[in-house]
Amino acid sequence: MRAVLIDKPMPPAVRAGSLLLAGCSLTALGMSVSTVAAWPRFGPVADFVLIGAVESVLTLVFGWLAFAVRVPRRRWAQIATWVVAFAGGGFLLFNLVTGLYEELAPGWYPDLNAILGLVALVLMIAGALSLARSDVLDYYREASWQFDDRWTYFIAGQNKRDES
Repeated sequence: MRAVLIDKPMPPAVRAGSLLLAGCSLTALGMSVSTVAAWPRFGPVADFVLIGAVESVLTLVFGWLAFAVRVPRRRWAQIATWVVAFAGGGFLLFNLVTGLYEELAPGWYPDLNAILGLVALVLMIAGALSLARSDVLDYYREASWQFDDRWTYFIAGQNKRDES
């Protein structure tokens, strides 16, 4: 006899975490677009290039993680989400608290960047916490490929009982 591996259904917490990470990616994309729109005012400031690059990287990484966490048995995607959320959250908090380059920015940029940064931070934390729930662990746990006669007899007995 051969053991059959049955894929587990996706828990609601994984689906919610994936959607929250996708929302975080879209919010970071909005931050990147606003940074590019404000680029003519910031052009000579080299640090601003770094901020725009980090926002673009956050967009790509969270977009990729939003899909990677949906695949069962990819525990590394769950752990990568926690690590990236911690690093990205630190960057967004630093960006929000310091308010860098407000004197150089167009009037709309600081408010829009702060709102989008706060939304991205909330979505990032909520997505990471959603994937940290205990009911999600079974979804990422490797299934056993070891054949067990007792389990086969149990299932056969359950099927006989259900048929009668």
